[in-house]
Amino acid sequence: MTPYISIIIPVFNVEKYLRQCLDSVRNQTLKEIEIICIDDGSTDDSGKICDEYAAEDARFVVIHQANAGQSAARNRGIGLARGKYIAFLDSDDWADLEMCEKAWRLAEEKESEVVQFFYQTDIPSENFITKFHQLTSESCTELFEKIECVEAGYCVVWNRLYLTQFLRENQIRFIEGLLFEDEHFSRKVAWLARRIDILPEDLVTYRYGIGFSNRPSEKRRKIEYIPLFTALKDDFEKCGAGPDLLDYVTKLKFYWFRQVYCMFHGTELENEVRQMIVSSVRSNEWRMFLFPNRHLSPKTAAFFWFLAGKPVRACLVRTLGMIPRRIDKIRASLEKRKAVRRKKPK
Repeated sequence: MTPYISIIIPVFNVEKYLRQCLDSVRNQTLKEIEIICIDDGSTDDSGKICDEYAAEDARFVVIHQANAGQSAARNRGIGLARGKYIAFLDSDDWADLEMCEKAWRLAEEKESEVVQFFYQTDIPSENFITKFHQLTSESCTELFEKIECVEAGYCVVWNRLYLTQFLRENQIRFIEGLLFEDEHFSRKVAWLARRIDILPEDLVTYRYGIGFSNRPSEKRRKIEYIPLFTALKDDFEKCGAGPDLLDYVTKLKFYWFRQVYCMFHGTELENEVRQMIVSSVRSNEWRMFLFPNRHLSPKTAAFFWFLAGKPVRACLVRTLGMIPRRIDKIRASLEKRKAVRRKKPK
């Protein structure tokens, strides 16, 4: 029998938390599932624990491979999945026991390509809940509505149920060799899905502070945003994305380049970051910096010319680029004064 859902769990050196994760999927109220555990070269007892569960429950499929990273493990799981739908779960998190059943029922009812649900952290955060639980729509259909939906969920991939056929036909995979791969995967899902249906319930618990990206000592990993958003822009261009989407992705790329540079400004890594950013700006993007418009502020254009070692051009672009904006402000101010004069009684 074909399972309804394939749950893909990449596993690496997480023996302390793994049993809670595996118990949460083994005890799902929806029984027609398969659980694909990809042991990504663990050096602790994580692989043995997976084998133990597989010996007791035939729904577990365990793959042991040399360490290749979380993206490679998830991609292998996508290739192996037999279920009509795919869900991802990190091996240090755990699922609500009704996660599969609730998401599957909604997907079947709506004939969904993607169902997105809420999640919570093991350390409650008011700011997190306020941002994430703003989603009130039953489904998102417009492009930027879908993008806003995945961004409200912090672009993680394990708070959704995906139609397997949708992922395979659109060749949606994780970028291997880069960190923060969820960002690329989630935004591509948002672009290609006809709609994203919302299930407003917390169905996964995220164990806060365990992942590498949450460790202060791993600040250097933020440099990976440079190749990540470069790859995101290049990928969308190759896939024939429309001008509105490319404009959005370009502005996102420029935003994160500036953020990363500011993080390392004044540190020993500043020059390395500067060189990475400059080399990651494409020739057509440099042409954009010559003529800032409503999609690109003169301030942003000047920033990149400054990084490229062209301070004179940076000053010119910013100064000349601000002139039309100042003219528009002056024109608006004059029109406002005229309107006030017209309203005054004679």
